[in-house]
Amino acid sequence: MMPDMKRYLISILSALLIAPLALGCKGFLRETRTHRLRIETQPPGAQVWYEDKTGQHSLGRGPVTLEREYEARIYQLDYWLIPWTLLSAGATAGGGIMLTDKDLSGWGVGLLVTGGLTFLVSALALGMGLAMEGEEASPFIVDLKLGAQLDGYTPSSMSIKIPGQGEKISMLLHPVGMAVAAAGDLSIIVLQAAELDKVFPHRRPHYAEYGLGKIEMENRSTLPMDVELELSIEDWAEPVITKTTLAPGAKAWVPVKAAFLDKLLSNPEQRSVQAIVQARFVHDDLKRSVRKSFPVTLLEGKAFSWERPLGIASFVNGQDPAIEAYAGELFRQFAAAHPEQARASHPLRNHLLALFAFQALAESGIRYKPDTERPFASLGKGALDTVQFPSQTLERKVGDCDDLAVLYASILESMGVPTALVPVTGHVFPMYDSGLRKENRAAFPVDEAKTVLRGETLWVPVETTLLGRAKRFEEAWMAGAENYRGKYKVAAKDVVEIRPNWLAYPPVALNSKAGAKPVSKQASVDSRRMLKTYLARVNKLSGKSRGLSQAEALLEAGMFEDATKIFTKVLAKKKSYRGRYGLAVALAGKGEMLKALVAFQDAGKLAPNKQARFHCELAIAQCYKVNGNLPKARKHLKKALTLNPATKFDSRYRSLFAYLEKADSTKAAGAEETPRFFQEMLSGI
Repeated sequence: MMPDMKRYLISILSALLIAPLALGCKGFLRETRTHRLRIETQPPGAQVWYEDKTGQHSLGRGPVTLEREYEARIYQLDYWLIPWTLLSAGATAGGGIMLTDKDLSGWGVGLLVTGGLTFLVSALALGMGLAMEGEEASPFIVDLKLGAQLDGYTPSSMSIKIPGQGEKISMLLHPVGMAVAAAGDLSIIVLQAAELDKVFPHRRPHYAEYGLGKIEMENRSTLPMDVELELSIEDWAEPVITKTTLAPGAKAWVPVKAAFLDKLLSNPEQRSVQAIVQARFVHDDLKRSVRKSFPVTLLEGKAFSWERPLGIASFVNGQDPAIEAYAGELFRQFAAAHPEQARASHPLRNHLLALFAFQALAESGIRYKPDTERPFASLGKGALDTVQFPSQTLERKVGDCDDLAVLYASILESMGVPTALVPVTGHVFPMYDSGLRKENRAAFPVDEAKTVLRGETLWVPVETTLLGRAKRFEEAWMAGAENYRGKYKVAAKDVVEIRPNWLAYPPVALNSKAGAKPVSKQASVDSRRMLKTYLARVNKLSGKSRGLSQAEALLEAGMFEDATKIFTKVLAKKKSYRGRYGLAVALAGKGEMLKALVAFQDAGKLAPNKQARFHCELAIAQCYKVNGNLPKARKHLKKALTLNPATKFDSRYRSLFAYLEKADSTKAAGAEETPRFFQEMLSGI
C-alpha cells in the first residue's frame, strides 16, 4: 500500500503545484486614468474648491471641471491558458484509460486527479478571462469634500467619491437670510424644464413685451401656491418677474419675459449662456426660493431669419442718431434746392426726396457688395442671414441687397416718407409711398407700369443694388419696377410695409453717432432736371385745355403759383364754386393759410350740394389745425361729419380724422401740415 500511497501523494502534490501555475498567469494590466467631474453652481460664478488628505484646493469659479488621476486595474487574458486547458484535459483522459490496467491503476488515479484539477482551474480562468477582458476592476475610492461660496449667498458643501461620482453635479447656493427649514422644503415647487427661444437681438423689445419662452413648474404641495418667477441672464438681461398661482399638485408651463440690455445688439458672435430662473414662494409662513439654470442661445447682433419677413421692420430706423443726422442734413440741402417742393403739400415732395436720398448715398460712396459668408440667394428655409443696422452700412459704405434696402428705407422714413421692403426669392428691394392718390395720377406724368397701387396711393419700387452704378435715379427706379412686375411678379401680400409692422417689431438701433454727411451736388442737378421734365409734360397737357381745367392740371402738378394766377384771372370774369375752391387749394399749397381760409369759406357759400360743402368744411378744419387753432379745427371737423357721416369710415380720410381729433397740448401746430394734407383738398375739386 505504501508505494500506491506515495504515488497518490505525489499526484496530489503535483496537482497543487500545477494549479498555482495556471492561476499565477498574469490576469490584470495596471494603467493610470483620469476621472472628470463637471461641477455647476446655481447661481453660476461661485468659487468652487475641494478638500482631500493634502488640504483644500481651489478649482475656480463655476462651472468648472474637477480632474483626478487614479490607478485602474484592467482585466487581461493570458493566452497560455488555452494550451494549458487542452493539455490538462488530455491528462485527465489519459488517467481514466490507465485505471483499466491493474499495473498502471495507481498512476492512473494520480494522473486523473492531477489532470482533472488542473483542467477545472484552467477552464474556469479561461472563461473568466474571455468574458472580462478589457474591463476595469472596481477602483479604489477616494472621499473628497466639495464646497462652493459666493458673496450674498450661504456657502454650500457636500461629500463626493472619486471615481464613482456621475459625470455632472450641481450645487445650489441660497441667498443670505433665506429661511429654509429643511432641504426637503425646496421640493415643494420644482422647476422641471424650459422652452426658451433662440434670441434674435433685433427682437429685443418683443422679448420684453411678449416673452422669451416658458418654464414648466410643479407644485408638489397640497395647497395652492403663489409663485414669483424671475428670469435673468447675467451681463445680458435684467431680471423680470412673472407672477402665477399653481393649484395643489399641478404642473404648468408659465410664460417668462426677458429684458435684454442694449449691448445685445453688439453681440459679435453666437454664444450659449445660462438663464437663471428663480421661483419664490411662501410656505409655513417662511419665504422660500428655488433656482435652476437653463441654456439660452444668443445669436449674433445682426442675425435675422426670413422665416419671419415682417421682422425686417425692426432694422429700419429713421431715429438712429447717425441716420437722423444724415437725413436731417440731406433734407436741409433738399429744401435749399427746392423750397417750394419741400413743403408737405407738394405732390412731388416724396418722389423728389427719394431721388435726393438715392443720389446722395451714391455720392457718399455707398456700394453693393455680396455677402460671401451668407449669400442671400442661397439661404434656405429657416437659415440665418445677417442684416446690418443702417448706421453700420452708412459707416462701412458697403452692404448686400438687404443692407442697402434697410439703409435707404431708414433715410426716407427719417424724412417722413413711408416705405416698404419687398423680399423675393434670393433678393430684397425697397419701395416708397409717393403720397399721390390714384385719382391724382396726372400729377405723376410717368407710365402706369412704373408705379404700384397700394391702398389709395401710388408706390415706387427702387433697385438699391445699383447705388453708384446707375447714372441716374430713373435707372434704379426702372429696375425696381421690372423686379416688381416682371422678374419676380410680386404679390401685394408679400410686401412688408414698415410703419404698420413697427407695432409688432419696434425699430432698434446701435449706439451710433453722427458721422457721414450727405453730398447732394448730383442730386440737386438730377432733381431739377426731373422736375423740369415733369412740369414741361404737365404744361404740354394742360395747354390743350383752357380756363379752370388748365388751372386744375397745374394745381395737381404742384405748380401753385401758375395755378393761382389762372384761377384769379378766371374768377375775375365769373365767380364759381369750382374756381373759388381751386384758388383756395392753390393758396393752401403755397402755405398762405389765412387767405386759403377766406377762399374756402367763400367756396362754401357757393357750394352746389352737401358733398361740396363737406369738402369745404374739411379743408377749413385742416387750415385751422395748421394755423394752431385746434378748437376751431374740431368745430369744422364736426360740421364736415354732420354733412357726410359715412366719411369717418372711409380709408382715405382715416389718418386725417385721427390727426385732427387728437389733443395737441405740447406744441403749437405752426406750419405743421396734416397727413395727406394736399391730397384731401384736391379730392374736393
